[in-house]
Amino acid sequence: MVKRVAIIVLSILLFASVWANIVLYLNNKHEPEQNPVVRREMKRTFLGDEFLYVYKEQNFPDYEFQIYIYEKNSDSDAGMIWIEGGDSTPELKVVYNSDDVRCYLIKDCLIYKVGDSDFGFVDTDYLPYADVNSGSERINDRLLHTAKLLFNTKEWYWVELFGKLLLSTGDSDIVSTIERYAQGEFTQEELEINNNSEMTELQIQQYAIELLT
Repeated sequence: MVKRVAIIVLSILLFASVWANIVLYLNNKHEPEQNPVVRREMKRTFLGDEFLYVYKEQNFPDYEFQIYIYEKNSDSDAGMIWIEGGDSTPELKVVYNSDDVRCYLIKDCLIYKVGDSDFGFVDTDYLPYADVNSGSERINDRLLHTAKLLFNTKEWYWVELFGKLLLSTGDSDIVSTIERYAQGEFTQEELEINNNSEMTELQIQQYAIELLT
């Protein structure tokens, strides 16, 4: 009997300890300012933009870094990503560049600038589920303008990323394109652009059908 009680008590203590560590981990995730800064470095893109990378260390439950990205001479963060402790910093890739819009992609973070505004950013894992009625502060006119430009590149990666968001605006051009895709109709230019796409014609057609239902 005593042995059974002891086992039960130890089980409860073990469960409590595990739960406490989980809570601590979640708190650290949502309050990254508690994590120590271990490194800072300035990076310059070939377009001339300069960003300060601030690395913060996270040791539980995995060894990893949170990287805050700031535009030079700005207090507003222009991006944030997590990387595993042993991984190198991902490349900041230029994905769009015009007279008034510049976009970079780093891991799962899209960093964009419209006109003379500060850089903004949004998590690409969130975008496929976003719509204009979500109430998120990340969904703004600058993002919608950027989203339509990327959508209009005809790359299916961007179509899948921004389709739901742009469709929720009621934009007639977006609606027309999604409806055409749902019918399995693609221009020769679209097929050539997406020749090496990870999405097939059938997959983008099914995606468009699901958006419209």
